[in-house]
Amino acid sequence: MGRPVKSERKSDPRVLVAANGRRAPEVTTDRRAQLVETAAEVFAQKGVGNTTMRDIADEAGILAGSLYHHFRSKDDLLEEVLRSALDELTVAYEKVERSELDAVSALEGLMLVGLRFVTEKEAVTSIVQNDYTYLHDMAAFSFVDDITAVHRKIWRRVLERGVREEAFRADLDLDIAYRSMMAAIVAEVRWRRGRARKPTAEVLAEKHSMFYLHGLVARGKK
Repeated sequence: MGRPVKSERKSDPRVLVAANGRRAPEVTTDRRAQLVETAAEVFAQKGVGNTTMRDIADEAGILAGSLYHHFRSKDDLLEEVLRSALDELTVAYEKVERSELDAVSALEGLMLVGLRFVTEKEAVTSIVQNDYTYLHDMAAFSFVDDITAVHRKIWRRVLERGVREEAFRADLDLDIAYRSMMAAIVAEVRWRRGRARKPTAEVLAEKHSMFYLHGLVARGKK
């Protein structure tokens, strides 16, 4: 099923307020932030399609009517869950790219940022992965694709710089490299479920960097 025409929503908080009457991020209350966090957990556990505003209100310990005081609909709440988290990820990726790190260190930095995100924002990662169809069939959530495209370009620019600087192989397939690393990062969410001991993002980043930068073959072997 194809995606409808993209929404004309803007990310500027003032435009959002004028368009849909929601409060701008700078006046977000602690209670609102708590509701967003609770909603993320419920969406991740039940699936977006199976979640109702009453489910979220019950989990938050409030009446459904009180939840509607903060958010007009389930989709408005879901948008805030996703947009706030993904925007934070964008800022972190951009910080790494703008740093004066060499290409290898920058790639390691991107891995660490990605792994911190999936380990600290497990619910958001699960929503994006498990509710792909719901998100991609709704124009209101086209921003997820837009933000993902920004992330992909950042990773690709770092990889391209590494090739130019001869830090990475000249014949490196950039698309496969990016997709492989991203798939490995996202897969950590499932690997961690039900495990008593969960490695930190820093430990995981070190191991992933070792694998992708040094590979499987022992030095001196062909």
